[in-house]
Amino acid sequence: MKKKFRYILGFSALFVFLCNSCAKNRSAPSEEILSVDSTLIRGPNDSTSYFKSSGLLTNDKFIFVIDKSNREVLKFNKKGDFLSKWGKKGKGPCELDKPLFGDLRYGWMAIPDLDANKIILIREDFSECKEILVKEGRPFDVSFDNNRNLVVQLYRPNGVIFETYSLNKELLNRFFQVNPDDTALLNAGTLTVDGNNNLIFAYRYKNLVQIYDSAGRLKKSFNLPFLTNEIKLSTIGTPQNTFIQNVEFDPTNEEILFLKGGIYSDIKSYIYLFDLSYSYLYSVDVELSSGIIESGSSSNFYITGGFESEIWEISKNKRYGNN
Repeated sequence: MKKKFRYILGFSALFVFLCNSCAKNRSAPSEEILSVDSTLIRGPNDSTSYFKSSGLLTNDKFIFVIDKSNREVLKFNKKGDFLSKWGKKGKGPCELDKPLFGDLRYGWMAIPDLDANKIILIREDFSECKEILVKEGRPFDVSFDNNRNLVVQLYRPNGVIFETYSLNKELLNRFFQVNPDDTALLNAGTLTVDGNNNLIFAYRYKNLVQIYDSAGRLKKSFNLPFLTNEIKLSTIGTPQNTFIQNVEFDPTNEEILFLKGGIYSDIKSYIYLFDLSYSYLYSVDVELSSGIIESGSSSNFYITGGFESEIWEISKNKRYGNN
């Protein structure tokens, strides 16, 4: 009788263990990494212009690269041919000091200037320029919403500020996310606005994504899978391992893309794709150690290598397994 009881007890324990293991496997995402077709449309040996990219913008016809070394905006066609450039180094009106990221929509480019505490608005044909001066923090990223307004992310030691401006430079809205941290840079992040006017904000140096509605109410917070929760900074303020490069909303496929990268050549970048319910779908290996991703209205993705004069085109169709 005791022997029979031991058999029953052992079988029950094994059954419970297997059920728990299955439950854990169902709840934890499995990382499916897909390969893509990528084409180098502009290489580092092209002598017409050299750049170190801190931003990438596209529309149906052109590619714009924000060059952080020469403080210029470079214009290319979709074949990667250099066409023209705009910009002048400095902290004066419509001059660039430390340009970052940016967005392009409604015929305007919006580029945050980190050290000059301003947002520069430039017509995509370079015919007009105006500025939005910000006072509450340092601007790190911007994104146009679906109402022809511009959302700006500012960071400072005690948190993150989001401000919304009209194209006439009028401040429309401001809300503040308290997140005290010893290092102000840890409050910096990258943002985009989805098709429902939700603001998607990813801390660049923390594994944390926050979703806000247009009124500034926090709807959801989550961590990216397969990325460490804490990203250590070196003594000079640079990340020592992988971090979130930037986030983009893809309106064609209604997906949210997070580009993970690093600063070392042996760290590979991946695009993490989420649906509009913020559920993880899969990852794409983009064969770069660092870069900026851009989706938007173009038929394909475009990525610049952050430290090289490169522009890569990535096929969306191949990414989804179509012929």
